[in-house]
Amino acid sequence: MSPFLKIAAIAIFCCTALTNAQAQTQKVGHLNAGALISLMPEARTADSLLVILRDTLVAKGQQRMDVFQNAYEGFMGASEAGKLTKLQEQQGQDELRREYEAIGQLEKAIEDSVLTRRSELLGPIVQKVDATIKEVAKENGYTFIFDASLPNTILFANDSDDIIELVKKKLGLK
Repeated sequence: MSPFLKIAAIAIFCCTALTNAQAQTQKVGHLNAGALISLMPEARTADSLLVILRDTLVAKGQQRMDVFQNAYEGFMGASEAGKLTKLQEQQGQDELRREYEAIGQLEKAIEDSVLTRRSELLGPIVQKVDATIKEVAKENGYTFIFDASLPNTILFANDSDDIIELVKKKLGLK
């Protein structure tokens, strides 16, 4: 064997051995971030605020829907009784259609408002948890941390540690 081939073989062997050694020293952990966040007092407060916001907005939307329902029933009663001219029927239908579309837009606006507020309230909490997970990972020598709350993220977790207790401790949660 030529000296060049011997050196190449030794280099390949060393690279393979080093890669295997690095792969064996990788520490992998997992936790259920959703469960962790649900334990945080800030998250419970945020959930309560979101319920209040949603209920308030839905109540306003329901009031508008009740007014629409009464107008619709009044219109239908007058129309069936023959009390409306063709022009009045057309105008009434147009007005009811516009109000129905406006209610649909209001429902969308309510949904958007709740989602926006949810992001505002939960964003800092998620950032806090993320930063704490990174701190725990660095302090304990983890190479990878997987979130077990996301579907199809962890297919097998035999050789990983559940670090939720470490993160809970760091966050001051019981």
